[in-house]
Parts: sequence; C-alpha cells; structure tokens
Amino acid sequence: MVSRGATVHMSSLKSIVTNIKKENKLEEKKLTQLRTNPSSVQFDVKFPVVQKDLSDEELQKRLVQTCRDIGDVQKLSTNVQGSMTGWYMQESNRDFMELCRLAIDVAYQNSPRPGVSLMPYDCWGATYSKGNYTKTHEHWPMIWSWVYNVECCNRCSPLVFDDSSHSIQPKSGNMILFPGWIRHSVPKQECDHDRIVIAGNLGMNPWQSVTGMEARNATGISEEFKNIAKWLY
Repeated sequence: MVSRGATVHMSSLKSIVTNIKKENKLEEKKLTQLRTNPSSVQFDVKFPVVQKDLSDEELQKRLVQTCRDIGDVQKLSTNVQGSMTGWYMQESNRDFMELCRLAIDVAYQNSPRPGVSLMPYDCWGATYSKGNYTKTHEHWPMIWSWVYNVECCNRCSPLVFDDSSHSIQPKSGNMILFPGWIRHSVPKQECDHDRIVIAGNLGMNPWQSVTGMEARNATGISEEFKNIAKWLY
C-alpha cells in the first residue's frame, strides 16, 4: 500500500520531469531557430572597454595648442559636430604619432590573441565647445578604436556606448580603448569650457599578412596588393 506522502512525492517528481522536458523542447526550438535564421536570435554580448591613465602634462599642453592652432578643418562634415582637425594627424605630428604608439601598446596588452601586428590607420583631434556633440557611429572594420582625453573636467560630456547602458565620464590624461564595431556617441557639451580629445583607429598591419602568406608559400598574392600593403606599412 502506497502512503499519501509517497503519492504526493511521486506527483512532484512527475511535475519536475514534465517541466524539464518542456525546457528541453524550448531550448531545442531555439537552437533550430538559430540554425535556420541566425538573425532572429538576439544575444547579450559583453565587450571589453579598457581605460588607462597616460597623463603627461607637457604632452597634453602641446596637443591643446596644436588643436587650437589647426582649428576646424572638417567644417561639421563628419560625425563630430564640433571643431575637428584632419584625419591623419599621425603622419605629420610627432605627438599624435606618440599617442598612436601608446594606444597600440594598450591594445597589445588587452588583445585576445597575441601575434597580430597592429598599425594606426587614422588619428584626429576634436574640440567640443558648449553645444557641440558627436553623432552615433562606429569604426568598423577597425579592430580597436581609442580616445585620449587631453583637456576636460568630470562634468564634461561622457563617451556613450549607445547599444548598452555604459558611458565613461572623461578624465584628463585618460585613454579609452574599445572594439571598433561598438557604436558610440558624445552628448552635447554643457560646460562653458572646451572638451578636447584625440581619437584614432587601429587595424591589422596588412604587410604582416602578406609576409605571412609568403612564408606559407601561398599563391595568388597580387603585386598590386603587395604594393598597397607596403605603402600602408
């Protein structure tokens, strides 16, 4: 004879087994959906955002003066709705190139896989006066993007990562590094003084790819591609 307590216990076990079967069916349905239509399933993806204090008073003073001397080259034609220098300042200014070198060092320390050679693709200065801002954008296909806060206060507009709840308040001398595919923006500057930053992008060194392919005796490497890679390098 089965006691009432045993009956209740068996009933609970059956309920648990039934729920597990339902959950398994639901997971199988999700997997099938993913295999047939990957875009129909949305994932929460954690992304690395690196901050490093690279304060250098003399460097920052020179960068402020350079940005002021050059002024607004872009005339609000880019996502930066403020004063912006040319795109490739690292090619003509040692201080901008030094920041690119520092950004590469930070990137190497935080990259998921060693052995990938990085190079600066572009580097520019931006000055945000009151009311200036940056539209939401990303820097794909760049691997890393970075921002160096040259002159600002803790009440200046933050760097906002639009597809998340994250934002970073600026701090003079602080470098922020993040994957190039992450959408970001800067809200309108509310402070009466300027918010001055240097920003840039890092990508894979194509010349390393060419030499790696040659080392593996790969075929089909066009001379045109080699020449482009050498020029970029």
